[in-house]
Amino acid sequence: MFHNFYREIKFNNYKMGKLLNRTVSVFLTGLLLIGMVTLIMNVKRLGIGFAETPEHDIVVSNVVPSTPGVNLSAPIPKKTILGRGYSTTIYVAVENQGRNTETDLQIDIYWSNSTHFNQTIYSFVISELAASTFIILNTAWNTGGLMYGNYTISGYAVPVLGEENITNNLFIGSDVKVGVPCDIYWLDGYCNMRDIGYITSHFMTTPTEPQETGWDPNADINNDGVVNMRDIGIAANNFYKSEWD
Repeated sequence: MFHNFYREIKFNNYKMGKLLNRTVSVFLTGLLLIGMVTLIMNVKRLGIGFAETPEHDIVVSNVVPSTPGVNLSAPIPKKTILGRGYSTTIYVAVENQGRNTETDLQIDIYWSNSTHFNQTIYSFVISELAASTFIILNTAWNTGGLMYGNYTISGYAVPVLGEENITNNLFIGSDVKVGVPCDIYWLDGYCNMRDIGYITSHFMTTPTEPQETGWDPNADINNDGVVNMRDIGIAANNFYKSEWD
């Protein structure tokens, strides 16, 4: 009899335990649902939305002055010093981060300095750019007729119809110094032996070589994609010329 009573107690305890577990589970599920409903209501009340790909979103993601022959699948080495009267190749990366294919996109490239703002270098027209794709454009910028000094290169995508976020349509690149051809090392306003020595130390280098060990686009004075006797000849012709001549 005592044994049966003990078994009954165990059985009742087992049933109570299952009932308690079920009650706790229902209670926690209820709390979770209440929490989710509260979160959704607060999100709506505060006007917070979840990230969604916009229908139209053209982005200029990079603008880099460099030289011909660069590897477009790797970071493009920047050309930061230009000899006045010579060119640089400007690379512009444009992305379509929207959901729709865009046509007839206008991309403007500008230079600016302390006295002039957004002077057009070139305007591209991209006939078609599919959603979630990008393109790298390039054009030459000749510095003939410009004053010595620092210039900023920028790229701008003219907004397409229906584009709401235009904050990423403009990309402002790094500054470029326009100086005496050959003044690329000491940057003292003169072309001297320090500069010529630096150019000769990069003789016959090209963009295919790592920038850390050989290639410097600044040494390619005439912007033909190789440091050779043409660049050394330009340096020799400008020997000891200054920005104040």
